[in-house]
Amino acid sequence: TAKSEGSAGSQKTGADTVQQQAGAPANTGILFSSSIYLYRVNSAGAYDVVDGGAKLGCVVMGTGPALGFQILVYNSQKVPLAQIPITSATNYSFKDLYLSCADGSGGQFSLLFDSHSVLAILEQERTIR
Repeated sequence: TAKSEGSAGSQKTGADTVQQQAGAPANTGILFSSSIYLYRVNSAGAYDVVDGGAKLGCVVMGTGPALGFQILVYNSQKVPLAQIPITSATNYSFKDLYLSCADGSGGQFSLLFDSHSVLAILEQERTIR
């Protein structure tokens, strides 16, 4: 996601706007952001592209040690497409550049990241929390 120019605190990033639209808790902090492709698992077990296969924005937000963190995926209009809580009870897996997981309402997703370094940050955050 592109960050706004200007003095610190006076401008919001696109991720900040999406975080506010998604109703994220006030103590939530953005840990990092990335661009991804999002796939939803359909009832037949196949992967359907989300938002026409366009590259999407993704932010990982910390929600405090007790809660873990949340992944928020949004489109170019800053509309949230998936909110995925990651806690110690969440079932998810990493393979190659993919993170497979479920959102809070049982939807199954696979997120394709651009690099292993982004997944390494995500795994490090999970380990810390």
